[in-house]
Amino acid sequence: MIQITPFLDSKRKTPLYVQLYQYIKEGIESGQLKSDTFLPAIRELALHLRVSKNTVEGAYQQLIAEGYVESIPRVGLKILELEATFLCDKGGKQLQNVTMGEIQREHKSIEFDFVYGEIDTAHLPLKVWKRHVQEVLKGARNS
Repeated sequence: MIQITPFLDSKRKTPLYVQLYQYIKEGIESGQLKSDTFLPAIRELALHLRVSKNTVEGAYQQLIAEGYVESIPRVGLKILELEATFLCDKGGKQLQNVTMGEIQREHKSIEFDFVYGEIDTAHLPLKVWKRHVQEVLKGARNS
């Protein structure tokens, strides 16, 4: 079991669970938190950090949802190995057959935009999307 001790600042606008999630995520991506190791239990980490169990559970649930960890019933949360095949460079080109170490050395400026509700129009095939929308609307009128 690993020991996690992030600095969580309650005065920041970012919620505590997001701060904890970001700390663990960065640790996994940087390789400081190794795959196949287990995160501390929710109660144990909450007591250690002096935060509520809901804070730790919220961070853990986000990590599970994004595929950084796997919940194994009656065992705990296991850190998964990152799959580099899903990573893209700034131009949107998919990086394939590279290790995380190579990515960190060669592509230090990889950026992701996971902002909810906004469409990345630079990568959206707008003409194809419009065509499909028109087909659906045409079918709805004929019904």
